[in-house]
Amino acid sequence: MSQFYYEDHPEMNQYNQPQGQGGNIFQQTGQTPYGDNSAYQQNQYQQGYEAPMTNQYGQQMGSPYSAQYAELEMQRRIAAERTMLNGQAVGRGGAMNRLGRLANVGSQDSYGYNDPYGNSGNGMTGIGGAGIAAPFQDVLTGSFMYMFIALLITGIVSLFTAQSGLFLNIIQTPYLFIGLLVVELIIAFIATGAMRKNNVVLSAVFFGLYAVMNGITISYIYFLYAGESIAQVFFITAALFGGMAIFGKITKKDLTGLGSICLIGLIGILLGSLVNMFLRSTGVEYIITIVGIVVFLGLTAYDVQKIKKVASNHMGYSVTVLSLWGAMELYLDFINLFLKLLRLMGRRR
Repeated sequence: MSQFYYEDHPEMNQYNQPQGQGGNIFQQTGQTPYGDNSAYQQNQYQQGYEAPMTNQYGQQMGSPYSAQYAELEMQRRIAAERTMLNGQAVGRGGAMNRLGRLANVGSQDSYGYNDPYGNSGNGMTGIGGAGIAAPFQDVLTGSFMYMFIALLITGIVSLFTAQSGLFLNIIQTPYLFIGLLVVELIIAFIATGAMRKNNVVLSAVFFGLYAVMNGITISYIYFLYAGESIAQVFFITAALFGGMAIFGKITKKDLTGLGSICLIGLIGILLGSLVNMFLRSTGVEYIITIVGIVVFLGLTAYDVQKIKKVASNHMGYSVTVLSLWGAMELYLDFINLFLKLLRLMGRRR
């Protein structure tokens, strides 16, 4: 506002303030910040810094804090400009967070500057930052919830199958057990396909069926191992699994290389198991078991981080579908880790 504005507008005084209002000491005394200093200080106390006079640069006239005030004002304006995109704020809870289009690692701080380490909690963030924390947390929480439900289904079905004597009838029927394994594999492929198509109902139904079929096929453990030994190994598995899951969530190191190594190890386990079906070597079986434990521990951490990446790059998908997919990955890690530990530590009947 020009300092000569009052000449064209008689309702304004020489300080660009409405005439006749007594809210400012300068209107009452005629003093200015450049005149009587005591009057200026009195004005500051009366006004309480609620309406400080500013010049055309946004600085408080005569204030000892004018430089700091101008700097803060500039930062505020930069933040306001840089945290707007397509007319909507992209800070915490803003449009970008809701759309989830944040695929880059790192973040921006509250003033919109890039933070490659993802430490800021107020601005746009990529993988590991606050911007996708809400969708990622939703997916990860859902993944563990559905995994727990699947494990509960598998445990109940396997216990019922063993105690009812159904499993004895299954293994006594030629090729029936192999047929169940094939059906289980087909169901797993159908469930995965439904998840890729973002079909919530089919994904949930076939994931549940997979948990049921897996409960039937692993019910043999009740005939080979003591019940208390199964329970002990289950809790050991839960502890190890939980530790690796936490590591996979909090680590900032990219675990893609670990996932590749674990995949190679998994292929080696399958080939070694096939060969040992003919060799029937206890030593080879022991090595396969140890390698399997290491592989599935590594896959647990890797899969948790993979869920993190998928949640940030597939935001067009339903959160439920992403959670079911993550649950299936974690479920397989848990079951295989449990069976390997049971083979290593379980007390046989």
